Amino acid sequence: MNLLRIEQTYGKVGVETQNSQLRVSSRQNKLQMNQTHAKIEIDRKLPQVYIDQRECFATAGLKNYYELTREAAQQGMQQAMEYTSRYAADGDALARIEYGGNPIAEIALRNSYTEHEFNIDLIPKVRPKIEFDGHLRFSMRRGEINTQMSNEGLVRINFTEPKIRVYVAQQPSIRIQYVGSNIDTYA
Repeated sequence: MNLLRIEQTYGKVGVETQNSQLRVSSRQNKLQMNQTHAKIEIDRKLPQVYIDQRECFATAGLKNYYELTREAAQQGMQQAMEYTSRYAADGDALARIEYGGNPIAEIALRNSYTEHEFNIDLIPKVRPKIEFDGHLRFSMRRGEINTQMSNEGLVRINFTEPKIRVYVAQQPSIRIQYVGSNIDTYA
């Protein structure tokens, strides 16, 4: 029977420490202070807001008599121009009857149906005119602070640095030994 015997010793590390020390001693200084207060004066006029909503109401259909009269006159003028233009075009179409087609039937068909337009709209379309008046004014006088040190302060600091010593307390080792009587050298 062939055996190998292995013996192992682990290494050990030693650490020695000495803590740091901090000693602080102080003597306070004396401070004398004189102060002149700051002064602020405020002048204000409360704000007044002026809102003109006439155009907002006009877009919603709420107009004064002058605007209603002017708008009705413009609409009447526009309709009269459209009516004159349409009847002039109808007369031109009847005058060119020699080019074929049936202009009387086309005119009658067009005039027999009324076209309606529907639209969704939001009001008001115009923002109100907003103006405001008022102010806020400041005037100030600076304050002063006079300081005087009557004796100086003192701070003493003593500091001892920390010490760390690292050393090998036990060396590592490994020992391998063959224990047996026969060695087979045949390969």
